[in-house]
Amino acid sequence: MTLRKKWPLLLGISLFGLILSYFLCLKICGTYGFKVLTIVYGALGLLLLVILVVYNIRKKIYSRQIGSTQSWLLAHIYLGVFAIFIVIAHSNFRLSGTFSIIVFSLFTVVVSSGIVGLLIYRNVPLALSKFGRDVFTEDEIRCKIKELQTEAEKSIAAMSIESRNFYEKKIKPQFVSKRTKWEYLVMEESAVINKQNIMFKEHMNNAPDNEVYAIRLLIDPVIEKEKLKFMLVKLRLLKSWLNIHVPLTGALLTSVIIHTLSTFYF
Repeated sequence: MTLRKKWPLLLGISLFGLILSYFLCLKICGTYGFKVLTIVYGALGLLLLVILVVYNIRKKIYSRQIGSTQSWLLAHIYLGVFAIFIVIAHSNFRLSGTFSIIVFSLFTVVVSSGIVGLLIYRNVPLALSKFGRDVFTEDEIRCKIKELQTEAEKSIAAMSIESRNFYEKKIKPQFVSKRTKWEYLVMEESAVINKQNIMFKEHMNNAPDNEVYAIRLLIDPVIEKEKLKFMLVKLRLLKSWLNIHVPLTGALLTSVIIHTLSTFYF
């Protein structure tokens, strides 16, 4: 059984154990025993939160392969779900005090932003280019787009003035533009690529026969460029989301530590 398939099973077992311990202690233990259990839940919740924060650190460590990024993402998601139930059990379905309400509200916001990030990750298309499905950095993507531009200009060098004008007016601006096209978020990859194919087809219908093959060679780098632009927009969107999610998580961790220290102090 792969790790991807084990995580739901582990989550189910953990939830069963949590619910069982909660109701058994509620029924068998006295008030003091139940308070001890809530402290255990709180400590476990703090540990889970630290592990979830470590995921953000892991994403920045590319030189050391401490497990695959996909495995860490799955762990982050399932542990985050389990943390929700841990927090509910710890609070015993009650919030006492203003600070406890603030901590729980922060936790709710962080979980909600995590769900938004998951939806972005799952639903925003990531094109499969000839470079593979690796998630490059923005600089690497721009570098590869520049390489594709060089490849395209080699194809156009020996063509007629009409074809070179077609490249300068229609194709080159797509390579050099840094403006984000939001159509990459709302349109399917195939629809965007189809627009390019139609544009090339219209030009080939009017081009000399001896240039048709060279124009076909020009299509490949343009299509690869479109796929890389899909990746670039997704990376930018995820980066914008992280600029919100990570500070919120840091604020939550800080507030939980303060809550823990104040609980033991008072």
